Amino acid sequence: MRLHPRLFNRFLVITAIVSAVAILFFGIRYQTNQESALRERVGNGAQFVLEPMPSFDVPGDTVRVIDYAGRWVLLQFWSTWSPPSLDALHSLPHRPDLIVIAAHVRDDSTSVADYLLTTSYDHRFVAGTTIFQKYAFTGVPSFVIFDPNGRLHALHVGFADSETVESYLP
Repeated sequence: MRLHPRLFNRFLVITAIVSAVAILFFGIRYQTNQESALRERVGNGAQFVLEPMPSFDVPGDTVRVIDYAGRWVLLQFWSTWSPPSLDALHSLPHRPDLIVIAAHVRDDSTSVADYLLTTSYDHRFVAGTTIFQKYAFTGVPSFVIFDPNGRLHALHVGFADSETVESYLP
């Protein structure tokens, strides 16, 4: 079967459009399914808030979300190769009722220390690889927000600018 040359270009354009729509649809569907599965693993956050994460700021100390009961807690999973995720959090308006815990993932301590020398973030820094893997987060950066009672409020996988992060906060 031969396609007339004049129709071939139309065929290519239609095929490209259908392919782009299919990729977009299945990509969004995949991310939605991944976030739903992650939300199921985290549950209401009751166990998650008790998980100890080794402090990067105070060697030998651990940080848990529950340590900040009575405040909103934003736990950001990040890596040195995704610094815009920390920049977005640094751009948030100051809120005394919000604590940001920056959990580095899949980076060694030396890389994190070198990176932090070039910044002035006022977050609590912890090692987050263990908890990241335990709950099978699907992407870096990702963040979880807990309300002052320690319940899961929001969960986001992927990069989010400061406006997006702020939209999850009350």
